[in-house]
Amino acid sequence: MGRPANEELTALVLRFQAGDVGALDVLVRAVMPSMLRAATAILRDPAEAEDATLVALERVLPRLRDFEPPEGFVRYLRRAVRHAAVDALRIRSRGPRPLGLGEPGSPGERRDEAPDPEAATASTERRAQIWRQVEALPEPDRTLVQLHYRDGLPLDQAAERVGVSRSTAKRRLRAARLVLAQRLKAWE
Repeated sequence: MGRPANEELTALVLRFQAGDVGALDVLVRAVMPSMLRAATAILRDPAEAEDATLVALERVLPRLRDFEPPEGFVRYLRRAVRHAAVDALRIRSRGPRPLGLGEPGSPGERRDEAPDPEAATASTERRAQIWRQVEALPEPDRTLVQLHYRDGLPLDQAAERVGVSRSTAKRRLRAARLVLAQRLKAWE
């Protein structure tokens, strides 16, 4: 099967905007190979390229129903994939980000210059609540979060210790962050 022409892709966008939900599936399948190639060219890692492509689709697809002009959607999606890939490249170069989840003295601990006592107490309580919620995560997600965010292990090493691939570890960490965010939102 050859690469679909822009007119065919625009027709799929218009069909989806008219209410044909099946057109979305056809559209995603049609653009996915070229989006993956673009992300792989930037990242040089097929698993990371797939993640970046999915992130771009998550950002862009909710706007599809009202996107104007429809013929510009594929160009917009390509640009979103490039941005997601470059973001992933930046994140990779920074290494693990602790997110302030660390325990005192750990690599993930946040240090403020001059914390006021109330803020320090609130921060300590929040950190304790976060780690209680981490403890409630199922295995191996709990261990993965602890190794990567609390202990500061690079993603590759944390994934190896848990016995999963790097891409699986990334997906599990992302899912765990979403679960933790929802639980913490309910706690507040």
